[in-house]
Amino acid sequence: MSFKNLKRQITYCSFNFAFILFLPVFFYLDYALVSETYQITKTELLGTALIPIALLLLNILATSGVVKDYNLLKSMDRIR
Repeated sequence: MSFKNLKRQITYCSFNFAFILFLPVFFYLDYALVSETYQITKTELLGTALIPIALLLLNILATSGVVKDYNLLKSMDRIR
């Protein structure tokens, strides 16, 4: 990914955000299938439940950084 195409980076972050929102559904479906085969308790899933929250936070930080870069480049174009 290049730094020149910031609109594409914002689009990728948006798609990534939508994918992260569906992660808990995938985790639940996987838990439902695996818990029948193996004996898994809910406390073992605590770490897995924290992953989407951390990913959302990091994705929001990445999106805000890309938007700041985009705004900075727009302001530099106005100065020229």
